[in-house]
Amino acid sequence: MPSVALAAVDEGAARVVLQRECSGCHGRQLERSKRKGNKEMLLDGESSLAELEGVKVVVRGKPEASDLIASLTKTDPDERMPQPRDGKAAKPLPAQEIDVLRAWVRGDGGPALPAKSIKRIEAVRAIHQDLSAAQEGDHRYFRYLTLHNLWNGGFGAELPSHRAAVSKAINSLSSEAQIAVPRALGPESTVLRIDLRDYGGEESSWDMLAKVYPYDLTPNVLTKVERELRAYAHCSVPMIRADWFVFASLQPPFTTGC
Repeated sequence: MPSVALAAVDEGAARVVLQRECSGCHGRQLERSKRKGNKEMLLDGESSLAELEGVKVVVRGKPEASDLIASLTKTDPDERMPQPRDGKAAKPLPAQEIDVLRAWVRGDGGPALPAKSIKRIEAVRAIHQDLSAAQEGDHRYFRYLTLHNLWNGGFGAELPSHRAAVSKAINSLSSEAQIAVPRALGPESTVLRIDLRDYGGEESSWDMLAKVYPYDLTPNVLTKVERELRAYAHCSVPMIRADWFVFASLQPPFTTGC
């Protein structure tokens, strides 16, 4: 199941409900053409509240004005979500689970969300620009870690700590004596560029991580600039979420490589 970017209280509980009840029809497999111009909701691992607000699926701080809550509480079973799927009759969502989603939309006790979120495509363009300006021989060694999901979640003030954690994690795996700090770029410095050569690593080490990376987009929904980016980097997954990287790279068997 695709994950959902959540940024408020009850994140874990809301994530479970949305993945179980919504992602089957509203996940990444939903074609862009299908949702263009209508009120279909795409639950994407990199989605932000602002992107969902464009169709009023989620109105920040106002569950009563959010289509998400309205669709779950309709009295007409033909209109109420979730709809029947795979030949199975649909059941109304339990009231306590709807309350969890209300709390998420309302943001009870959650971090203050930024006035302007950073979309995935903004990070992609920053990486594309960086690769375009690099020497041809460097492309294959540049990889990127993104932090915009944390910015969108209201953790902008904590980004310096997250950057430091990334630097500490990757240098702890390095076979080089010299400390190499990833270069920050992109909107609000939410993209970190690493050069595999600085850490004594090889492309195969990154590829090991990329194969199990759960937030990548399927090829059929990639934009033109994302396809160009992958060609520039000679890599199918040149960008990975920094928070996932710190976790995964410190687990076996990745602790033996860059």
